[in-house]
Amino acid sequence: MIVLEDTPEVIGFVEQRLGIKIAPPSQAFGYVTNEGEPMAGIVVNDYTGSNCELTIVAEKGRMTREVFRHIASHVFHKLGCRRATIRTRKTNKALLSLLGARRRDGKPAFGFVFEGVAKHYYPDCDAVVFRMLRSDCPWIKT
Repeated sequence: MIVLEDTPEVIGFVEQRLGIKIAPPSQAFGYVTNEGEPMAGIVVNDYTGSNCELTIVAEKGRMTREVFRHIASHVFHKLGCRRATIRTRKTNKALLSLLGARRRDGKPAFGFVFEGVAKHYYPDCDAVVFRMLRSDCPWIKT
């Protein structure tokens, strides 16, 4: 996996795929396979010091453990956040399924916990909100 950091192409990729405009300031990471095939684009924005929002676009099956580890390390170690927030369209069944997945012991498989629904967040639908606390993150050592 190759990590592209803070390149305008990553923000453009995310904006184009989601049909949105990302307002600065933000940071972006792109992930591509060693063969150059796109895996995912992540934008970190709305940084408050204790929280940041993650905007994620990923090719099907490309949100690997390595991608999650890199994101978590950046958010919790480099930025020093206590939590990360993801909002997704209520209609985004693939991401809802991934973020809501549970392990056999009932804990969140990827560390994200359902937090609520933001009514009328998007022009055409509601947003589902998930959060990950640093203390609950399975991807880093605290």
